[in-house]
Amino acid sequence: MKTKKTVIGTFTLVGLLSLLLSGPALADREPEALPDWSCSNPDVEIACDDQGCVVSDAHTPMSVSLSRREISVCAYSGCWRGPPDTVLQAGRRFQTFTAENLPFSTAPESTADIVVTVDRESGIATLLVADIFAHPMRCQKPAD
Repeated sequence: MKTKKTVIGTFTLVGLLSLLLSGPALADREPEALPDWSCSNPDVEIACDDQGCVVSDAHTPMSVSLSRREISVCAYSGCWRGPPDTVLQAGRRFQTFTAENLPFSTAPESTADIVVTVDRESGIATLLVADIFAHPMRCQKPAD
């Protein structure tokens, strides 16, 4: 049985590798053809800092919306929101959104760097909010 530390370390490594692997591929498709996503973390909340990561016993799921026009990551009292710096397609399976210095709606001086990688086939994603959260997410394409 894996320990929490091993599981979290593996999760973080997988998220970072998926981002690194998506960089060279850049885009198999034009950005306009990539789908939008709506995501949440109903199963677990993982808070991280430079000392490590901790799984929360109880949490309120986050709401994440991803498009080529805007990233919105909402947690508790507000949202980090703004345009993505990059939207990448790696092969047929992975789509990655990145944004730096997104302001938090209730405290605009509090910015965050965010990366989300979505497995387009399973709808499972990894969300990293630098120095704050590292979550597995469940995603779906919004209804047209």
